[in-house]
Amino acid sequence: MNRTEIDSYVVMAPGGSYHDWASLSNLVKPNQYAVIKFSQFNKWYGEARFSKSNAKIAMTLPAPEFVADTHAEAQDIVSKLNKNL
Repeated sequence: MNRTEIDSYVVMAPGGSYHDWASLSNLVKPNQYAVIKFSQFNKWYGEARFSKSNAKIAMTLPAPEFVADTHAEAQDIVSKLNKNL
């Protein structure tokens, strides 16, 4: 399979839909930042936004690659991961 797009890592900050669900699932603390591949987030969001089942939304939630206490720390991790792609 040939990929025509570059998948990158992104920071998920507190207050977004992914972070809210990750916090409810105990994958991150409410004040932490999650690092996740954009394609994983995009797939989950595409499925979750029309789902009427909270259990399915939580079950399909991808775990973050890394969790950081500050945005700067998370952004540093993202920069390192994206250089290796």
